[in-house]
Amino acid sequence: MGSWRLGLVVLAVLAGSGCGSDAAGPAPSTGGDDGRVTADVSDPTGDVFGNRGPQWDVTDLSITRDTGGITVVLRFASTPIPLTSGDPNAMIGFVDFDTDLDSTTGATPIADEFRRDSASTGTGSDFQLDLAEIDADSTVPVFDASGVVMGRVRPIYDGLTVTTRIPHALLRDDDGYLNAAAIVGTQASPTDIIPNRGHLELRAASGAARNHAG
Repeated sequence: MGSWRLGLVVLAVLAGSGCGSDAAGPAPSTGGDDGRVTADVSDPTGDVFGNRGPQWDVTDLSITRDTGGITVVLRFASTPIPLTSGDPNAMIGFVDFDTDLDSTTGATPIADEFRRDSASTGTGSDFQLDLAEIDADSTVPVFDASGVVMGRVRPIYDGLTVTTRIPHALLRDDDGYLNAAAIVGTQASPTDIIPNRGHLELRAASGAARNHAG
């Protein structure tokens, strides 16, 4: 769809006004109490939409928070093609994070901009992982709600999964307890949203201190 393509162009322009680079791979395995908490949402297989080329079908979104940052994992029904391949049917995607847990602040999540039903994520996007603008060094930007690039991270493609590590610093030192939703597709059209309604919720243990950035 044309508006989907236009959205990608606008984001590319915004990326040029950003700052710095902070590439990172998956979180290392650590022992002891590192504050690790994981939240996961699944999505039905085959609920894709759009009719322009391959329909990337995302089946699971998982986010793990620890003292260093968050690790975002998207799982697909078929092996995703990275943009670095140069394939016009490569998978692109956006993961929006509501770090202040307030749906009335931040930008409109991309999933809510391009969904084809009356549902909603119920979130406001304070930060966004942009898997549609991979640079020559295989990194992608993390934006804030005003379109400023907080830094760049490196998604890791491994079979059916795409894993991206985001340090807390790229979320303005937010503690990583957040709401999230994602949309995927190709450069021609979006094809799937996760979750279909609502959002993933990642919460601290009861009574734990929080420091949210919006």
